[in-house]
Amino acid sequence: TSEHFASPRELNRRRQIVETVFAILCDTFRLKFPRARTIEGLEARIACKIAALNAGILINRMYGRNKFEIFNPIA
Repeated sequence: TSEHFASPRELNRRRQIVETVFAILCDTFRLKFPRARTIEGLEARIACKIAALNAGILINRMYGRNKFEIFNPIA
């Protein structure tokens, strides 16, 4: 079997996506301060924040916007 190793360019592209998602989770969804009191609560809050991010990405796709564009209804 031949193993597939990603090129440095592909790794950089993927790293940029991961960093973008993490920045959105930290800044927009305040992932750094989840305010959970139990491990189960922490897991639930993180899961909700990731689900909200996925919903935002889906909505952006539906309306033809950039994948990680943050919608601001006030602006």
